[in-house]
Amino acid sequence: IPTPLGEHGALAAHPAAVIEQVRAIETFLVEAPKTARAFIKAAGHPRPIAALAIHEIPADDSAIDALLAPLASGRDIGLLSEAGAPAIADPGAAVVRRAHALGFRVVPHVG
Repeated sequence: IPTPLGEHGALAAHPAAVIEQVRAIETFLVEAPKTARAFIKAAGHPRPIAALAIHEIPADDSAIDALLAPLASGRDIGLLSEAGAPAIADPGAAVVRRAHALGFRVVPHVG
């Protein structure tokens, strides 16, 4: 899920279905926690931000498996990616690669 940078029209850049998905997720892997929290709040997440699991994408790939553990129990994880090519040319690429290797379905969202 791309996280818009800047303060103008953050939600206007995302289709309604993407915003609904953000509101349904309780665990997020993010590039920058501060901008991720602002985006999640702007999206109108029904839970308090402090009640959500928001983890910065680790620099060490060996820590990724533990962060993907909720997927094994059927829970969704949102990967919030900042400017650039989300989950391709950014820190999220390692998360996506590992999720695929573990057999989890990865669904890209536009914005």
